[in-house]
Amino acid sequence: MQVTDDIVSLARMQLNKQISDGIYVSLSDHINFAVQRMVRDQIVRNPLSWEVQHFYKAEYDVAKEALTILRERLGIDFPKDEICNIALHFINAEVNDSMNDVTHLMQLLQEIMNIIKYHFSVDLDEDSVNYFRFITHLKYFCQRVITHSSHDDTEEYLYEVVRKNYPETFKCIIKIETFILKNYDYVMTHSEQLYLTLHLERLMKSK
Repeated sequence: MQVTDDIVSLARMQLNKQISDGIYVSLSDHINFAVQRMVRDQIVRNPLSWEVQHFYKAEYDVAKEALTILRERLGIDFPKDEICNIALHFINAEVNDSMNDVTHLMQLLQEIMNIIKYHFSVDLDEDSVNYFRFITHLKYFCQRVITHSSHDDTEEYLYEVVRKNYPETFKCIIKIETFILKNYDYVMTHSEQLYLTLHLERLMKSK
């Protein structure tokens, strides 16, 4: 419990985000079972490792430090996969939702990023500031899709200006809109199309 408290304190300080107190129970349980698995020489691979590392870099980096704390305090050298497992607890506590929704969120993020990469035929610089800003905006958008909680506060004039000035980027947004409607039964608002276009345009200009 003391190790869990230290890890949660580290996460709150470095992530600077609201983290639910429920993480004390979920993370301590996870650490307990992880220790038991190590004693039995059982390693569980996490299929979300790539998504967590690329879409939740801050949480992943803190989880790396958490693994160092666990090694120093418990004398156990956990496998690299535990970084993803611990990071997922941070992510789940931030969105204050079920792990199932977190999984869907990361799946949707990956699907949208694939549409973007194929549309523009580019490899994106995942360490750039603009990539980080875009992913941050995209995560909030994906949360609204998963929870079906849309909002629209756009002036139609601004929407039309952006649509006409960035036609190629807007084509990509329409592909995303079509995909989401078909697979998630979610209708993108003009506000969402507008801001996603602006963020994506900035990202493409910096690639």
